[in-house]
Amino acid sequence: MKILCTADIHIGQTSYGHLDINTNLNTRTIDALKVLDDMIEYAINNCDAFVFSGDMFKNNIPSPTLQDEVYKRIKKLSDNQIPTFILDGNHDVSKLETSKSSLKAFDTFELPYIYHSKFYKEIEYDGINFVFLPTYTTRNELQNTLKDFNKETILIGHFTVLGAALNDWLIDKNEANISIENLSKKNVKAVILGHLHRHQILNQTPLIFYTGSPTRIDFNEEEQDKGFVVLDTKDYSYKFIHTNSEVFKTIRIDISNLEPEIDIDDYIYQQLYKEDVKNKITRVIITLNTSQLVNEKIIYKILNEAKVVTNIQKNFINKKYIRNTEITNDLSIDKTLEMFYNNKERSKERISLGKEILRQVKENTL
Repeated sequence: MKILCTADIHIGQTSYGHLDINTNLNTRTIDALKVLDDMIEYAINNCDAFVFSGDMFKNNIPSPTLQDEVYKRIKKLSDNQIPTFILDGNHDVSKLETSKSSLKAFDTFELPYIYHSKFYKEIEYDGINFVFLPTYTTRNELQNTLKDFNKETILIGHFTVLGAALNDWLIDKNEANISIENLSKKNVKAVILGHLHRHQILNQTPLIFYTGSPTRIDFNEEEQDKGFVVLDTKDYSYKFIHTNSEVFKTIRIDISNLEPEIDIDDYIYQQLYKEDVKNKITRVIITLNTSQLVNEKIIYKILNEAKVVTNIQKNFINKKYIRNTEITNDLSIDKTLEMFYNNKERSKERISLGKEILRQVKENTL
């Protein structure tokens, strides 16, 4: 059996997007739904099952429109008789026991081949025992829940495993870390995990892995590969398939040490001109000192092929407090003055005045 494994698509994320007048949806939502479409199409054509390990939505109260968009896509898996196992993530349901899941519709309408839970649940399919682990669980609760299994088993979870590489997006530093030993029960062949957005293999026997999010959420994930995992239960081998996720790009420009005779706007233009920003969500971070001015209109004009250009970030450096490492105790006072004021405003005037003051001080002390 080949299983498409994914998680953490966070449909409803709107940062760096805008309203699309044709669909009345945010462009970030449209992009996420397109990735979901691609994964479902891939599963129908190439796989025998579909596992989603939590965080379908950005929050547990998505709009009816978003729920409908997701529901009709999951129904497509049901219509094609693809068994689909959907676990709630921490964004799909709150910690309150009385709170309903944003994915409750799958239970209400009882679609064939669609299995959903936020609690512990076992579903046997094609000789394999699929086990949903509770969305909110502690180390002790999991130890009391998990046991050795008498048949081939795949665990589906949404939590942090001890030793995993954390991402920076909405992870509670105080949350429980589940050890690999907790998950390595008899006959457990694989553990399919969501919650951390970075794809990573934590263990080989049993195979324990985070699918990684199939889309980039923000600039914290700029360098991460995005895709889904196809797991083959014949030998529990796996492969990572890249998705057509949105691309984030950061451009850093430092003009704080620019020579006075160099035109700042021209320098920034030259730096930006060589960057490929087409269809990318782009941010520009400029390091400058308090005496420098930047024409932001030029930046936005150059980056007109970018999908989105965020507000330009400026890191100001007060050069008065930057130590010149070339100035040492071995230098003469005159030479120190020259090096200290070099490339600063009115440098010649300041150096001349400083030397004159030193001359007067020497004369008055003689």
